Amino acid sequence: MPLWAWLYLSLFFLLGVSGVIDDLSRESKLYFVTGSVLSTIFGVLFIVSYYYPTIKDIILPLVLPMLICGSIFEIHSVSRDLKEYHSVLTENQNLVIMFLVNLITIPAYVYGFFLINSGISV
Repeated sequence: MPLWAWLYLSLFFLLGVSGVIDDLSRESKLYFVTGSVLSTIFGVLFIVSYYYPTIKDIILPLVLPMLICGSIFEIHSVSRDLKEYHSVLTENQNLVIMFLVNLITIPAYVYGFFLINSGISV
């Protein structure tokens, strides 16, 4: 796994942990904390599996359901975040933060699509 991928993996993981911490202070804790934890685990597995074929072979049958569940949660989480801004920040600051978070999150799911593509044999 190249160094930049390790750096991205670290950033993605830290973002996931901060998302869990943020979700602990909101309503519907169980749903959003569970979703954040699973979404982070899925993203980490997608990234690592792309570079390690033995892990890819193990999780490949689960990648599509993981992508679907993770994507649904991420869309629900973003729609919630658009409705509930942090009161300490301005609306524009909240939008910039959400944009940056999604800029970091989306590539992990792209790795999942790469895994599906690499598992398809013609």
